[in-house]
Amino acid sequence: MISEEGSSPAVQSQVATAQNCPSGAIRNRRKDDGAEESPPPVNLIQVRENGPLALRGALSIDGEAIDYRATLCRCGQSQNKPFCDGQHAAIGFQAGPTASTE
Repeated sequence: MISEEGSSPAVQSQVATAQNCPSGAIRNRRKDDGAEESPPPVNLIQVRENGPLALRGALSIDGEAIDYRATLCRCGQSQNKPFCDGQHAAIGFQAGPTASTE
């Protein structure tokens, strides 16, 4: 995580928004020669309720690096596969039942 200590609340808010964007579509670039965002120490996958898979890590698809964050389509209707383009919301995608923990 990039520290913005001493920055204005507006800058801190913008940095937090960018760092919490699951797809990486919202990004921030430092102008002070500080360290840019780096992948987390472990790869992370989050299943978004009735939405895409959100991945964080040093990611690549078919051997091509794609950045540190991505959302992958789970509904099958994306026009930008394998990435999510929001079609799950347009079609009312409902994920199936969850697995039992018993």
